[in-house]
Amino acid sequence: MTELTNEKLMSVHEVADYLAAPKRTVRYWAQQRVLPALQLPNGQYRFRRRDLDRFLSRCRVRDA
Repeated sequence: MTELTNEKLMSVHEVADYLAAPKRTVRYWAQQRVLPALQLPNGQYRFRRRDLDRFLSRCRVRDA
């Protein structure tokens, strides 16, 4: 079961800015479960910052 906290959830727009990725990509990643997301009854997605930070740490690219 999902643990509810007072943590602020981020919108697709906020996540796109945070990850420097297109909103369409953020939605696609949520649909494909690449990014952990909560889906609201109206179909919108919300994201936890800690999940995004975990995602970034796993996807970090080494400097060339």
